[in-house]
Amino acid sequence: MNILVLGNDAVNPVIIGGGSGQVFTDFVLPPLWALCDELKIPRIALDKKTYKQCNYDTMNCITYVGHPNTNGDGPYDSKIQQGQTKEHNKEEVAEIVNAELREITNEDYDFTLIFTGLEMGEGGDRPDYNWI
Repeated sequence: MNILVLGNDAVNPVIIGGGSGQVFTDFVLPPLWALCDELKIPRIALDKKTYKQCNYDTMNCITYVGHPNTNGDGPYDSKIQQGQTKEHNKEEVAEIVNAELREITNEDYDFTLIFTGLEMGEGGDRPDYNWI
């Protein structure tokens, strides 16, 4: 089975809200890890934004793609650490991401799972219906 997993909520799901939606937990198993465990694939590190992991005994693979963050302190810093510098502007990093996505989309997947969510609270209404 070859699965494509898209979205940051696969590694960092939004489970807490403010006020009546508030939830307190000691541990949340990231959905990406639960999927890896179910398919007997080694867990993908949560700091990866584009990564493929397989179990060649079972022929199961997961390709994970999170959402890039280009502000220098976010989850896409792994790209900067792999040879890009903080001088890369948002457009240059976006082109790097788009090149990776083009490569990833050339594969055939049995399933695509999209994990997306928003952190909202009272007094913080959404300005639009955009995903990002």
